[in-house]
Amino acid sequence: AAEAMGKPLYFEPIEVDIATLKQYEGVYKLSEEESRVILVKEGTLISKRGNDRIYNLIPIGEDEFQFEDSFTRLKFERNGAGAITKATSITAGGKEEVEMKTDEKPVLEERKSIKLSDEILNQYVGTYELMKGFNVKITNENNQLMAHPTGQGKEALNASSETKFY
Repeated sequence: AAEAMGKPLYFEPIEVDIATLKQYEGVYKLSEEESRVILVKEGTLISKRGNDRIYNLIPIGEDEFQFEDSFTRLKFERNGAGAITKATSITAGGKEEVEMKTDEKPVLEERKSIKLSDEILNQYVGTYELMKGFNVKITNENNQLMAHPTGQGKEALNASSETKFY
């Protein structure tokens, strides 16, 4: 439907050199409590917001990227001197969130996961509607929770506690 309206959900990737990708590196603040880290890792721009998982960012235009396996895009803005000053995340539904670039050094913290019993994991098994027409099916496959969003691939969910997963 989106493509029929001239608004594709997936865009053709473009080539961007490492030096240009490094310009986007930084910490971007959404609020006092939440920020996003953008780094180049193994030649790919990656994003990690709060306790979310790490996403690869696919370049789709000048200063614009799409999150791998997602319909969300991230558009960077520059000041008059050409320095990146902020990023705006844009969902497929058009919701925008502005994140201001800070002077903080971008660092990825490694998460620690814990193993939970099938009894605990099975409490989360089911289909969850995030918005009309978009569900996430949660399954337990060999003591591993898997999330399968509508129209996307499966992702493993790791536990950081009995009630928090990433």
